[in-house]
Amino acid sequence: MMPWKNSWFQIALFALLVSGALLLSDYAHKLSLAGRQPSPGKGSAPVWQSACPASKNPVQVPSNAGSVELAQGNAAYARQKMTQAMEWYQKAAAQGNADADIQIGNLYQQGIGVQQSYAWAMQWYEKAADQGNADAEFRLGYMYQNGFGVPQSNESNGVAMCWFQQAAAQGHVEAEIEIAESYEHGWGVQRDTAEAIKWYQKAAVQGSAEQSRSAGERLAVLRAGGAP
Repeated sequence: MMPWKNSWFQIALFALLVSGALLLSDYAHKLSLAGRQPSPGKGSAPVWQSACPASKNPVQVPSNAGSVELAQGNAAYARQKMTQAMEWYQKAAAQGNADADIQIGNLYQQGIGVQQSYAWAMQWYEKAADQGNADAEFRLGYMYQNGFGVPQSNESNGVAMCWFQQAAAQGHVEAEIEIAESYEHGWGVQRDTAEAIKWYQKAAVQGSAEQSRSAGERLAVLRAGGAP
């Protein structure tokens, strides 16, 4: 076991591995769905606007609530002590810590240390989203768009767009990319190359090096009139 002083390196490494697996799974899943997700007919209203859940005021919680317990949970996660991690995350979540809600949701989504349950994952993400957490909003959009815990349909894509829009309004770059992809492929909205380009441009400017590269590649294809 690595010394305690290296625990944050372990956390970062585990987060990177989980994130990479999630992205690969996302890409493969979207390839399997390509061509099967209907887009609205020409001239119809955007599906996502009518599919949006009712808005509500974010729950106000002190910014440092449960931060100590969250750190303990992250440390246990890095040591692969998932039962302990869940216990600490639950304690942090009980104090209203949205990041702990997301961690619990992710454990259920991935089936790490618990039986996989998309339904439970979504409930925990929704709890964090109730506080206006952009990452939780993005994750809910991801679940709806990919049919995890909900039937895959154009309506679910519309709900996904609602969550992506809310996350993007807070500068969440991954949500911006998902919005661009939705317009590019017609997932829950009418296919609109101009809108896709707009959102890819936004992500390219605001994102990390990898995000900017990915968005830039799609921009080049779309500007050249290439196929999705």
